[in-house]
Amino acid sequence: MLPCCGFFLCADEMGENVDIVGCDKGVDWTVLHEPGQVRIITGSGRETVVPIAEYAREVCRFADDVAAFYAACSPKTKPGDEFDARGWAAFKREWRRRRTEAKSLFEA
Repeated sequence: MLPCCGFFLCADEMGENVDIVGCDKGVDWTVLHEPGQVRIITGSGRETVVPIAEYAREVCRFADDVAAFYAACSPKTKPGDEFDARGWAAFKREWRRRRTEAKSLFEA
């Protein structure tokens, strides 16, 4: 879920989604979407169930914090090769699409 060094972005054929590849030292957990709720299962097996609107609101808050941090950092150098450029472009498209979809779950 949170890769340690997820800097290798592999765009799908359509350029709309990415697989983020890195080492196995990140933090991972399971998220199961169920009708009206989300079940979160930690690596140790602890489970909690959260209403979908509450989950979506918190995911968006975290995503917005990450986006603000990224925007406040020094300007980024554009990727030098086509593979990396496609990966980053797909990442940005997927981020915006998923953020918009999540927001619709808690805004009426």
